[in-house]
Formats: sequence, C-alpha cells, structure tokens
Amino acid sequence: MDNKFQCPLCHSLARKTDKFDSEVFEIDCPRCGKYTLWGNSLISRLVTVTDEDKLILSSHLRELYESGNKNIDISNKDLDERLKQAKASKPSSFSEKMFRLLRAIEKKLPSAGSTISPYSDENRYYLMAMSYSKDYTELCYYVEECLEKMGYLKLFPENNSSPTITGRPTSPEYRLTPEAWKYLEEYKLKDRTRSDKAFIAIKFDEEYESAYNAIEAAVEDAGYKPIRADKEHHSEYIMDWIINQIKEARFIVAELTSKNLGVYYEFGYAKALDIPIIACLKKNKGESDEEALKSVHFDLKQFPIIIYENADKNDLGEKVLNRIKNLVGKRE
Repeated sequence: MDNKFQCPLCHSLARKTDKFDSEVFEIDCPRCGKYTLWGNSLISRLVTVTDEDKLILSSHLRELYESGNKNIDISNKDLDERLKQAKASKPSSFSEKMFRLLRAIEKKLPSAGSTISPYSDENRYYLMAMSYSKDYTELCYYVEECLEKMGYLKLFPENNSSPTITGRPTSPEYRLTPEAWKYLEEYKLKDRTRSDKAFIAIKFDEEYESAYNAIEAAVEDAGYKPIRADKEHHSEYIMDWIINQIKEARFIVAELTSKNLGVYYEFGYAKALDIPIIACLKKNKGESDEEALKSVHFDLKQFPIIIYENADKNDLGEKVLNRIKNLVGKRE
C-alpha cells in the first residue's frame, strides 16, 4: 500500500509505503529523505518528542541520506540514541550553519557557473534540512539576509529582484560567487586541520591485530585519536558511520596487505576528499620492496607506500609515526 500522509518528524506531506506488514513503514519525505519507521507505537511515542528535537532529527536523517545511506531505520529501541546523535551533529555556531547551507547548495550545482533556485519544490525542503532551519521563513532569511548580503550568493540575472522573506518567492536563481567558492575551500581545510582523529582502514581479522596495535600506538604517540570501525560503539548504519568518520579525520592509515575491498573503498573515498593517506604493506621475509609492491593494485603502485616486515612498534610503528610527523605534523 502506497499513500501520502504527514511525516511524523517534520510534518511535511510525505509518501508512506507498507513494508513486510502494517507495522513497518518506509517514509519518503521531501525534508527528511527516505527512512523506515518500525511500529505504530514509535509514531505514538514521537508525539511526546518536542517539535524542535524532531526537526533536528529530521535534518540529521537527511544528512545521513545525502551521504549515501539509503537504509535508515528508526525503532523504539534506538530512538533515544538517534536523538542523541542528531543533537551532537547539529551546527554549533552560525558560521557552521552557513557553511553547511553553502555546501548543500554547492552539491546541487553541476558546475561553478551553474545557478540554483533555492525555493523551488525540489530544493527548498532539502536546504531547510541541511541548514537545520525550523521553517521556510528561516531558510529565506539565511539566503537573502545572510548569504546574499555576505557576498556568497548573487542573483542571476542581476536585474532579478530579490523576494521578500514574508511571502512566497518567485523562485529566483542564484549563483555562488568566487568568494563563496574560496570560503568553502578554506572552511573545509580549516575544519579538517583542527581534527584530532585518525581513521585506520584495516581488515578485521586476528591476523592483522599486531599491525593494528603498532599503528594505533604510533597514532597515539603523534597525539591523535585512532578510529577503527570494529573498535567503536555506534548504532547507525555501518557505512554511514565509516563515511562520517573518514570525513572528520585529519588523515587515514590504510593497511593494504589483505587486499580487502573495504580497505580499498575507504582509501579511495579519502583520496577523493583529498584527505592525507598513509598506506602500509607487509613484505615477506627475504622479499624485496619491489617484489612486495607487485601485490598492490596497479592504481596504487605510484602512491608512497610504507613497506614493513615486522608488525611491531620498532618497524611498522616507527615508520608510521615518522610519516605522520612529515605528512601532518605531531599534535601537541
């Protein structure tokens, strides 16, 4: 059964599809994105959650959806944890909120010279969610009174009159200015360089535990916090969590010996985001570095890879620590 109803989080008109039975619903909401609600009892419980918290959760779910997660579930069991995560992900300052709104606009543009209509049916709910706006008027204020007057958005064509924030606009077209592109680039770099996290991409197997321990010790000696998926407690979809951790990392360390597809994926994702990468590869006893490198996928053979023989602090650990110091510096 497929019908429209009011989204229990943001109250927008959404589409509901029954899954499995009448107690599980897939919601397709213009603001929240797609998510699954488990049980009518959860809908009843959401009535007791404040509208402010539900909108924060709505924005958080949309961020997860936009990051590539198409399997977002909410149940009675994990609602409290979802709300906790949502509040933690909320922009902590006006500057961060403007950055997220600009970044959301950027993602909708196929090229630097393209225009966007922020109030169109396609974009306004998306931008309200990504900027954590409580309503349409707040989004208009951020676009017209903030981004436009700060010089980050420009009406196109120039004689297009700006709408008022008190009435429904006539879908004006905007372009990001050169100042906006520069701001986005600088903010992303500044945001990453403040991070104390180091994501470790390594196969989850007892065989690689010694290598992980050596890498972990090196990361900690350099003043960073090592992050590994199977060592952390989280309730969200695993790939969402991994993607978010890579985005927040100052650098990643990738152990390539296992040829694990997950490690290669995490390496590639970090490379696409221009996040510094330290790659490691174990060689067999008596094997030359050149021979060891033959086992690496050809796309990575030109990448500077640490070759080690012993997965201990004196070999692998020392090499990783020195590379961290040279690549991103020791954190005091």
